Amino acid sequence: MVRTLWNTYHCLDRIILSDNKLHGVYCKNRICTVCNGNRKAELINKYLPVVETWPDPHFITLTAKSCPAYKLYGRMRNTKRAFKKISEKIRKRHQRRKGPKLVAIKSLECNFNPSKRTYNSHFHILVPSKELADIILEEWSSKWTNKYALRLAQNIRKVEVRERDLIEDVKYGSKILTEPNPNHKTQKNKISRKVYIAALYNILRAMRGLRLTDA
Repeated sequence: MVRTLWNTYHCLDRIILSDNKLHGVYCKNRICTVCNGNRKAELINKYLPVVETWPDPHFITLTAKSCPAYKLYGRMRNTKRAFKKISEKIRKRHQRRKGPKLVAIKSLECNFNPSKRTYNSHFHILVPSKELADIILEEWSSKWTNKYALRLAQNIRKVEVRERDLIEDVKYGSKILTEPNPNHKTQKNKISRKVYIAALYNILRAMRGLRLTDA
């Protein structure tokens, strides 16, 4: 982590001009806003032509109960493991011609709640149909049960603007800036956001070794 943060601090710190072209070295780390922007642009260019062909795309948010810092590493891996089992089940159904094919763009994200000092890891998923979205949500709720994943906390909505929702899907692994009290986000007055550096470090450490975006 020290090496990762050091590389981010020195991301693109030297620009070389050669043959009227600028060259530099990117750190490509998840905490770097510049490299995150580049990564997001690459994913949008890659996936948007595919999403444009989908007949009835829907956006899914799947989440489980928030947890304290010491449980975050295990929770993220359990979350990924749960979805892997769901995807395997849907694929087997499709092979037996009893359900739709699993087609999706999925990203893992984690937020920090400063007032409760808890972490919430969750998935954003784009799928081509309402039928597939309902199946994924049903399997997720069954896998986690109400003890860890309340049905009211999950969400499915129809995609209105495909590029906008694709950006929402692949934008980042964690917010750099966080509202001190997330429950006050709906207020008209602007709330000053802060960088909770210890919490951000906990999230980045828990994400190490995990692939955040899958298709």
